[in-house]
Amino acid sequence: MATNQSSKTLEHKDGLLLDFSDTDMWILELFFNVCIGIPLSVLGVVVNILNLLVLSRHNLKETTNIMLLSLSSLDLFYSFTSIFIRLPSLIKLFDQYYAITFDAFANVVVLMPNSVSFVITIFHVTAIAIERLIAVLFPFHVSRIFTPYRVKWMLLGLYLFGSVPVCPYYYRLTYKWIFIPNQNITIAVWTFTDFYIKNVDIVLPYVSYFINNTTTTIPIILILISGSLIIGQLIRQRSKETLSKASKQKKEMKVVKMLMTVCAVSFFILVPEYIIHTYLTYHYYEMSNNAFILITLLIQLLYQLNSCVNFFIYITMSSKFADTYKALVSSKFSKKVKYDQN
Repeated sequence: MATNQSSKTLEHKDGLLLDFSDTDMWILELFFNVCIGIPLSVLGVVVNILNLLVLSRHNLKETTNIMLLSLSSLDLFYSFTSIFIRLPSLIKLFDQYYAITFDAFANVVVLMPNSVSFVITIFHVTAIAIERLIAVLFPFHVSRIFTPYRVKWMLLGLYLFGSVPVCPYYYRLTYKWIFIPNQNITIAVWTFTDFYIKNVDIVLPYVSYFINNTTTTIPIILILISGSLIIGQLIRQRSKETLSKASKQKKEMKVVKMLMTVCAVSFFILVPEYIIHTYLTYHYYEMSNNAFILITLLIQLLYQLNSCVNFFIYITMSSKFADTYKALVSSKFSKKVKYDQN
């Protein structure tokens, strides 16, 4: 599950590992959030709006389109909310006190929905990998197993399973107003809730072991197994098929390759996150506070990259998506030309 600099335990003390100055940390934060993070988030908003526009023009009775449409909606939400999480780094260049207030509200209001949306995204990718595995192993039965009606209920279940188990974390942060006498201003700062303080010994192990394993370990295993079986089955099928028969299945093969590329990107982003979380579980107190923040920034950047890349996978690997996109752009352009002429 996505980490954030506000997710450190109450008892944490700065360790020695990767300990560097606050000035260096400010420069790194500016680089990751302002120079890379915000532009990537804006790109994610744009490309996922395009995904929705293109996919909505396809046949929504196809289960693959339904899942990809839902996936793009989640990526759009994640990218949009990520902008607010990264904005304090930009605001700090102009007004550090307003940046603190903005950061407090971003952590309290936006952080958890942002993190949960990425969790549900991973569940979607895992479901796509399993659906493709069944399509390859049982091509004559997949349409009966994954009907549009069942897929919609499955997606609803993924939304619930991604949001309900993390309910205790929704009540983790709150904000309070403090007055700064020498500046004669009042700012908001985030702080832990009384609920979290009283139950931290229960909530932290629950999140560290159950939630992180559910949202990271299990999807990694399922995607790896599904991908390996699909690749093995496709290799066996290709060796048995004649050239004419293979040409008939060329379209289906392109769809499988495109969806497996989507799964592979998520897999290679989840693996380093899993390694980092595993390390932090056992070496948490050896980490300096700045090192923890830096790791958080790197993970968030990987998450954002995952939310941007699908558009480029679709448009390069799906001729249907590319043709629809070109038609959409050309129609908008022709309408603009007619409007300008009038």
